[in-house]
Amino acid sequence: LKGSGRLVGAKALGEFSWKIESLLNRVLDGSRPASPAVVAMVEQAHEILPTLRAALQGQEVHADLAGMEAVAERLAAGEEARYE
Repeated sequence: LKGSGRLVGAKALGEFSWKIESLLNRVLDGSRPASPAVVAMVEQAHEILPTLRAALQGQEVHADLAGMEAVAERLAAGEEARYE
């Protein structure tokens, strides 16, 4: 999603996907545990993906992507944070 999304002009989808992937890479490399906060962020990301798909079809997106990305970055850095 992140690379292909950017290639077709879906910058929001690409950036959002990159932040979530970065978080998951930290879990995979063992530098942070898959805490309940991480699991919650992944679940929230999964829930927002249909909205981002709709945006590709020209519909307006009503989602706080910047807020979710900020929490994903904090989680990737090892903090325990939750997006509300």
